[in-house]
Amino acid sequence: MDFQANYPIYLQIAEDVKRRIVIGELKPGDKLPSNAELAIAYQVNPNTVQRIYRQLEAEGISYTKRGIGTFLAEDPAMPERLRQEIGEKLSAQFLKQMETYHFFKRRNYSPVRNTGTERRRIMLKFEHVTKVYGGKKALNDLTLSFCPVMFTLWSDRTAAEKAR
Repeated sequence: MDFQANYPIYLQIAEDVKRRIVIGELKPGDKLPSNAELAIAYQVNPNTVQRIYRQLEAEGISYTKRGIGTFLAEDPAMPERLRQEIGEKLSAQFLKQMETYHFFKRRNYSPVRNTGTERRRIMLKFEHVTKVYGGKKALNDLTLSFCPVMFTLWSDRTAAEKAR
């Protein structure tokens, strides 16, 4: 795993464990590797692994049985819950990054909007928006349109141009 320099390693590994839960590599109730095994697998210090497991326990994803090991919580809804949380986080990061390039007319745009007592959540769903170019996956041409009432995503320019 290639680690990002600007983000704590233990959080990056914890996110990788969550990713593995979401894609089904790890199932609720599975025993996680020992501290030493995980340290070797990710080439990190065993103290880092302790922080990873503490983080996962704090989030309710795992629990430790003293002398036996660390296990994933036996919650069948956990993979879908994590998928939703990760999707919301990635959507928010995407929108924030788009904002840094001034893609939005209003500077105070947020993926979660408060209108009085009502909260509206904007969810993005991206399907079939990548193509393979020279063996590498890249985004296909995308047109994003934001307005107060609606959000649209076009997967190619011709569809966006036809809609105008």
